[in-house]
Amino acid sequence: MPLSDSNPKSSLIYETVNNQERPCVSVGIKFIDYETITVSGHKVDVVSSARLEEISLVKEGAVPGTNATVVDLDNEDPWLWAAARSNSFVRDKLHSNIQAGVQRILEKLQRLKSEIRSA
Repeated sequence: MPLSDSNPKSSLIYETVNNQERPCVSVGIKFIDYETITVSGHKVDVVSSARLEEISLVKEGAVPGTNATVVDLDNEDPWLWAAARSNSFVRDKLHSNIQAGVQRILEKLQRLKSEIRSA
C-alpha cells in the first residue's frame, strides 16, 4: 500500500510499523473459488480465487515469523517476490521479529509485575 502525502494516515502507519507498535499484518479475505482437500489426515482449503476484505496492522499475527515493513518501492526489486527474499529483507524481518518478541516479553513482564504488586 503506497504511503503518500495525500494520505493523512501515512505518518501514523509509518511510525506504528517502524516503532514496532504494530509490527505484523492481519489479512482478511473472502473465498471466491476453493476446494477442500485432505492432506495427511487434515482438511485444507485450497483457494484459487479470493477477494481482499481488509488489511490491519497488529501486534502479533496469526502466522509466526511474519512482519510488516515499510519500504521505498523505487529502491526495491520490481518483482516483489524476489525483493521479499533478498538478504536485506530477510535480515530486517529477523531483526523485526526479535525486536517484537522482546517487546511482547517486556509487556508481559510488566503486567505480571503489576499483578503481583496488586495481590
